[in-house]
Amino acid sequence: MAKFGYINLYIKKRIHVYKLQISVYITQTYRNFVNHLVF
Repeated sequence: MAKFGYINLYIKKRIHVYKLQISVYITQTYRNFVNHLVF
């Protein structure tokens, strides 16, 4: 049970990091897109 809990916690952390990376990527892509429209 302890091992399963550890694996579950690890997966949750990985998903959290993955979501942060996606949001950063979307923000950068959006900014680049807006900059191309403006200039």
